[in-house]
Amino acid sequence: MPDHSDFDCCRTKTINCAQYSSGFSIPRTPCREERSAPQPTPQPCPGTWPCMPQQFCYPIPCCPSLIAGPTGPAGPTGATGPMGSIGPMGSVGATGAVGATGATGATGAAGATGATGATGATGAAGATGAAGATGATGAAGAAGATGATGVTGATGATGATGPAGTVQALATYNTTEQTPESGAALLFSEGSLVSGSALSHTEGTATITAEESGFYQVLFNSQVTPVTTDPNQTVTVQLAVDGTLIPGALAQATFDTAGIATIVLNAPLSISTVPADITVVTTPGGFTFSDSYITVMKLG
Repeated sequence: MPDHSDFDCCRTKTINCAQYSSGFSIPRTPCREERSAPQPTPQPCPGTWPCMPQQFCYPIPCCPSLIAGPTGPAGPTGATGPMGSIGPMGSVGATGAVGATGATGATGAAGATGATGATGATGAAGATGAAGATGATGAAGAAGATGATGVTGATGATGATGPAGTVQALATYNTTEQTPESGAALLFSEGSLVSGSALSHTEGTATITAEESGFYQVLFNSQVTPVTTDPNQTVTVQLAVDGTLIPGALAQATFDTAGIATIVLNAPLSISTVPADITVVTTPGGFTFSDSYITVMKLG
């Protein structure tokens, strides 16, 4: 760096064109060099100062020290000086831009469990979830009390008439006289009339066979004449199934004198075991039966 300490040694220093034209100058002061050695001849500064029109510009005399010579080689670095005192703290600078996010650090060890916080307010009800699978059927509960009888509904329309059923019946008779012993069965030997397959009879025998279980109705009537003329004679006819007399299935006729009486028997039978033999048994002996008729019908 040039030494400008002898700046004031310049004989004349023009500050600018205006000052130059007005004759402004700095008085010459002896230079340091003049005190010890002859003053070297001043050299003009490079170039000329531009002036406004109608002004005169001349080369500016310069001190030798103002003329920069070529740069010399760099000197050795001096020793580091002592550290100066700490200056006052400067004002806080503006906040810098946010830096890029750093890489995520390793997960730290789990901290101790904190105290349970207070229960939060109940949240709004969520949407209804999809229906779950049907659970297993639970045990049957106890039967509830019987409810009150409901109002009788309107009568439904009459259904179509079903096909006509087959009548299950058998009729047979015997017009000849027969005088059976006590406990014997009357014979039926003529005109068997059969409908359906529930009943059967062989002519000349006492048995009418029920082929199907169910309820039957038996109608019997006959003319009866006592053999003797003894007063107060009573004859009884009674139904038997497989040889067993049926209680209540009987009819009686009483004679005060000799004569003819009509005895009538009308009784139901229940048949559970088939085939079953139905007969008409008379007691006591000593009575003549003629024009005997019997009809058996299956009721259901």
